[in-house]
Amino acid sequence: MLPVTDKDFHQEIEKHKGISIVDFWAEWCGPCKVFLPIVKEVSDTIEARVKVMSMNIDECPETPARLGIRSIPTLMMFRNGEHIDTKIGTVQKAVLIEWIEKNVEEYNLSLEQ
Repeated sequence: MLPVTDKDFHQEIEKHKGISIVDFWAEWCGPCKVFLPIVKEVSDTIEARVKVMSMNIDECPETPARLGIRSIPTLMMFRNGEHIDTKIGTVQKAVLIEWIEKNVEEYNLSLEQ
């Protein structure tokens, strides 16, 4: 899971073909610190199919403001650069995997049609 900034968000996420997820977080956020290892673990298992990146909202405030992020941690999922789904707050690993798999399956089906 690599960091993404305001400067490279357009190139890394909005121009990306396929599914990408951005974890919006901050150093001072307790729930973010608890959730980060779960996101990293899941990211390691899906990285061949889904691009997963993280954005520190304190270091990069423009993109979260533009996307309307009001609470962290927030995961935003994009398909071919378009926002398709959001998860706010921490979730269990199984719930996170299920959320990702559902969207990946839908994307794969739409590619076959």
